[in-house]
Amino acid sequence: MDITGASGAIPVNDQSRRYAHAALYYEEIRKRSTDTQSIAKNTGWNENAISKIKHHVFFKEHDLGLEELVRFDADYNMAVSWQRLTNGISILEEDLVLL
Repeated sequence: MDITGASGAIPVNDQSRRYAHAALYYEEIRKRSTDTQSIAKNTGWNENAISKIKHHVFFKEHDLGLEELVRFDADYNMAVSWQRLTNGISILEEDLVLL
């Protein structure tokens, strides 16, 4: 699933569309079983470390000061970053900072 669309990135000012795409992509990430292996290969990082990061960002529920534990909200920039890391194409320094 390419969350950037055929013509490129979703404009920054289109927050509702960016969030909707990110939310869908987060669900896709949760279903994947080979992305951590791909990211490890594309970055040289240990796959176990990537798996822990994936769990923390996409699965784990956190105490964010609400009435109950919740997952992090979907974030377009993080979704696009995970996509670049998985695909191994145009990985940016900020993608490695995410890890």
